[in-house]
Amino acid sequence: MVINGREHFVGSREMEVRQEIEAELARPADSFVPISMEHRGKELTIHVGAAPEGEPVPEATVWVAMVMPRTAVDIARGENGGRELTYYNVVRRLVPAGMWSGEPVTVTLPAEELMDDEATECAALLQVDGGGAILGATAVTNLGASNP
Repeated sequence: MVINGREHFVGSREMEVRQEIEAELARPADSFVPISMEHRGKELTIHVGAAPEGEPVPEATVWVAMVMPRTAVDIARGENGGRELTYYNVVRRLVPAGMWSGEPVTVTLPAEELMDDEATECAALLQVDGGGAILGATAVTNLGASNP
């Protein structure tokens, strides 16, 4: 398990995982890059703000993840063989949408080309290049719903 692109853990080490999640949640909001997203008509627009004052400015990529909120899977073999497991927030598609170098940027994408019959939610992530830390994130739900 990787938490916020920063720390790697064995997922079954619940105490360590919870401690790291709590540490990330305790970080001040102004240490993140502001990011927002809106879905209007046929467009999905992502707004990424400037780097926080005094923070280092790494090269980063704006990623768009199409997310299926929930799915049940029949497991055929292994320790869970014969069971049905439910997975939540399954990323069905992940695409790079733009680059960021510390200055505000807006990216507009054709929503229809991103949508998937099963993926009705969308997340935008600003991640340091090379699989690094997540600098900012946002999401929209009900992408399949019609918006003016």
